Formats: sequence, structure tokens, C-alpha cells
Amino acid sequence: NGYDYSYGYGVRIGWTGKITDRLTLGATYQTESRMSKFDDYKGLLAEEGKFNIPANYAIGAAFKVTPKLTIAADVMRIMYGDINSIANKGPAGSMGPPGATGKDKLGDDDGWGFGWDDQWVYKIGVAYEATPEWTFRAGYNHGSAPYNDSQTLFNILAPAVVEDHMTLGATWKFAEDKDITIHYMHAFENDVKGSNGSIPAWLGGGKANNKMYQDEVGIAFGWKL
Repeated sequence: NGYDYSYGYGVRIGWTGKITDRLTLGATYQTESRMSKFDDYKGLLAEEGKFNIPANYAIGAAFKVTPKLTIAADVMRIMYGDINSIANKGPAGSMGPPGATGKDKLGDDDGWGFGWDDQWVYKIGVAYEATPEWTFRAGYNHGSAPYNDSQTLFNILAPAVVEDHMTLGATWKFAEDKDITIHYMHAFENDVKGSNGSIPAWLGGGKANNKMYQDEVGIAFGWKL
């Protein structure tokens, strides 16, 4: 159905505390963001196109190993299971066509979804200030795929398959109030092989497999006013 848009609101709160000269701790919580419905996709997404952004919470720490080298790590929990359009189960096994039993109609509150569970995400990163002008960064992120091998068919629409990400970046401060940052991200290839019956019998049966990798590059210009 082409492009659609949604708008909404949410609240994020956080705390940062400098425990020692070297150690900083932090915590954050974001409420579920209430979004307007995707009207053009009310016949696909559960709750007639309702697709709220899930709540999440995280804790983290940063430790300054030397005046130039900082290591940081955090753990985040994303509450996908609270969003029907994300958490409802998709077609699998002996499930009939949508609405065949009076339930599971596409777009209904209990309509098909992606079958995602809540997810833990783990991150670690390092930053090294080589000179007053140059800072280099590297990071790693892991989060297990949020769905199992029975849910691969509907996830062809949005395959959240990749589990491990690596990032590299650098910032060049070329003036007192200006800098340029570049970054590269690689999401390592991963697949979720569908179980027998991940394609229901009424669609011909068989297996649906998901596989993905990603690469991203970016550049940003910063200017302190």
C-alpha cells in the first residue's frame, strides 16, 4: 500500500552518577510510545494498524581506564511482548486461513503478528582520544533473534535475524566548535531456518527461512552554537 505515517508520544527518564573519578553509572527507562494507527495497513497489522513502540529499560557503566581510554557497557531489555502487532503469533503449523475459526483475522486485536518475544541486548564499546583533535571508537552489540523457527513466514516482512553488530567510528575536531564524525556498522550474517510447518498447509506447506546481513556507513557534522 505504499508509504504511510504515524505519530505519537512517549516519555524517557534517566539517571547518570559519577561514582568515582573513573567510574560512571547510568540507568534509563522509556515508556511505551503511543502511536497513531497506520490506516493504510489496518488490514495487515493487529489492532487495525496499531504499532506502538515498545517500552525498554537499561543500565550501564563507563570506566576510564586511562585519561585517554574509556570502556563502556550496558544491558537493555526491550518489551516487544507488550505490542500485539509485534508479539501475536503468525501463520504456522495447522493454523487455517486468517479468520477461518472466527479468530486471528488480519487487523483484529488477535490478528497475525511477528511472534516476537521480549529481548535482552548487550553492548560494549571503547573510545580512545588519540589527540585533542582525534577520537576513535569501536563497539559490539548482541541480541538474540526475538522469534523462533515456527514464526519465519510472517517475518519475511521484517526479518529481525541479525544478532551481532560491530561498529567503528572516528571524530575529527577541526575547530573549537566544529567536528566531523564518520562511522561504519556491520551486522554479521545470520539465519533462522524455519521448522517443518512454518508455512501452513493451506499455503502449500514447507519451510520459510530468513537470512540477513547489513552494512552501514554514515557521516555527521557537529557545530556547537
